Amino acid sequence: MADEENRTQVVRLLGDMMNAHSDVVRQSTEELTSLYTDPDSTVQVCMVLGNVGKLPAMRKCAGHILKNRLGQPDVWKNLLPNQQKEAQDALLGAFKSLTMNDDENLQLTVVRNVGLVMGLLLDAGNAEAAAWNDLIIDHVEELCVSSDKLSQLLGAICFKLLVKTSPDMFEKYLVRAKNIFVRTLELAKEQGELATPATEHLLSGWHMAIPLFSRRPCDQEELAATLPLIMQMTHAFAYQPNPKRSCRGFDVLAKLNKHLPELMWPQLKLVLDELFLLASDTNLGDEIRVQAIMALRNCVRSKRRHIIRLKMMDKLLMTLYRLMAIKPALDADGEELYLGDTQEAQSPLSEAAQTVILVAAESDTNRVALRALRLMQPQLEQQQSAVHRVAAQLFLALMAKGFTDLLADAPLRSFISAVETGIRDVEPMVRRSAHFALSIMAENLQPEITVMAPKVLPLFCEFFDQMTPEQRIADHETESQTRMFCTLEIYCESLRREALQPHLGELMKRLMGALQPDNNSISLRQLALSAVASLGKISKDLFRPHFDEVLAITLPLVREKPPEERMLLRTQAIQAQKAHMVSSLSKS
Repeated sequence: MADEENRTQVVRLLGDMMNAHSDVVRQSTEELTSLYTDPDSTVQVCMVLGNVGKLPAMRKCAGHILKNRLGQPDVWKNLLPNQQKEAQDALLGAFKSLTMNDDENLQLTVVRNVGLVMGLLLDAGNAEAAAWNDLIIDHVEELCVSSDKLSQLLGAICFKLLVKTSPDMFEKYLVRAKNIFVRTLELAKEQGELATPATEHLLSGWHMAIPLFSRRPCDQEELAATLPLIMQMTHAFAYQPNPKRSCRGFDVLAKLNKHLPELMWPQLKLVLDELFLLASDTNLGDEIRVQAIMALRNCVRSKRRHIIRLKMMDKLLMTLYRLMAIKPALDADGEELYLGDTQEAQSPLSEAAQTVILVAAESDTNRVALRALRLMQPQLEQQQSAVHRVAAQLFLALMAKGFTDLLADAPLRSFISAVETGIRDVEPMVRRSAHFALSIMAENLQPEITVMAPKVLPLFCEFFDQMTPEQRIADHETESQTRMFCTLEIYCESLRREALQPHLGELMKRLMGALQPDNNSISLRQLALSAVASLGKISKDLFRPHFDEVLAITLPLVREKPPEERMLLRTQAIQAQKAHMVSSLSKS
């Protein structure tokens, strides 16, 4: 077939690929893939791709065929020098003809094929090939630094698509890419326009380029040099209305932490200061603040020691503390949900809490405990607002939850003293937060907290003493009541019965008070019966002095045939009787 006829046939087949009938499309695709594969037809496909007079759909079909051909071994090498030049001219024309009016798929297919040829020319390794690649890079830079906004946007998109579609090729141009990135952003900063669609696409491309630097140590300083600009963009985008663009800077930080965390060390103070600011700014949406807190957490994971060396750990912890110093949400009973609803989406409060736990887990337990106590002691004082006193209780509780080693006696006593201060606070909200903190400490500071029984068990007595008549007769158990009764059982179960004995009388006095039917709701009496049964099992023969009074309360409940709402109360009474029957038979 003559060359002209061959080229005409290629164009016809590309046109058939746009046909509405799938059989025609399949047949034309197969012919272009298997029959018309000579070098001249490859050049013709390039020319169709670069011909702005052709329909975009046909040009995209040409790009699809060309991409598949260029991905095959030796297709490019089989082109004669003049055919390669003709193809390069067509592709350069296609690249330069792109506009923002072209649909994204056409932009993608043109840039993908240009990147493929750039990679093939790099393999050729001659000056003429390198010159053509430079023309492509020069055009991208020309667009990016243009005074025309649409040209800037197009240049940024081409930058991003080149690294996305041809990373192996782009790796060889990282220094040029860094220069384009910095030059474009410096111009944008001068114009006060760091947060635009164009700079967002540029940052997106830079985000994808980060892993490439891990393979080129000689160029890594180029990446590190861009971090100040990245943080400035992160700040600028944070105050824009588009959440996706606003989070792009955080994505870059996360990828740096993953691939090249050492590059962040020289700029760590700059990074942390910006993240502290964004995390704390209540004028920002929660999504941005959550991203900033998560970025801080990543820094703790990879650079905790560097944070300490910079003397910024106190600032980090106080930032997290202030994020928790907010008026708590309320549950259905009007009681505080101190750490928010566990079912809700990520929030600054929940992310700050997780970060406090991580700091405790990643640090030397006793050193970070002493640091936390030093920072929180002033926040527990009465002159602080109630929400700040609440936050201090939560902060210490979360620290206790995160500790991975035993807490020494001195800081342990200070933690319990802090809870004691909260339980005696004038504000009910603060007292409830201290109860919450005590429950977390009793569960997580095992076994060392058992030696603090003389300090801890009286706090439960104070809890019972502080219950109001209204709380006692409420027709259902509240979260704080349930938590404290359960904590009492858990804590006592970890004690030796000899350690429990000095406090058993005072605890039973309160529990028996909570069992009186005239002054207490059914739900409260159920909790009290469960606690009494637990104390009986633990103390065994030491419980004998209390057997008669327990029997007097439980026997009527066991004998009656109660309505459905009192069945659980009867069951708890039976369990309490069984426990105390066993205790009465125990030997000393």
